[in-house]
Amino acid sequence: MKKEEERILSISHDLLSFVGLGEKASWTSTKLPIGQQKALEIALALATEPSLLMLDEPAAGLSEFEIDDLKKVIQKIKDKQRKQYRQNADSQCNYFSQFC
Repeated sequence: MKKEEERILSISHDLLSFVGLGEKASWTSTKLPIGQQKALEIALALATEPSLLMLDEPAAGLSEFEIDDLKKVIQKIKDKQRKQYRQNADSQCNYFSQFC
């Protein structure tokens, strides 16, 4: 396998695990329940490394259980973004502090 393909597979598996689908990486999307299909859609969107992720009625048609799972995924995204923002802010502060 080429290095680029290996990198893409690694990122894909990381994203699937991030949204709770790591064990189902070999499944076709049509075999997944609707809630997990929505999580897969989010993983696909995250693969593009967006600076802004807009979700249009992500819980439409989901059961309460599936909505709870989706909330957890969305919260993980928010937490990860906050952590990255803090790291970037700290890095920028460290850089600019050398001039003060």
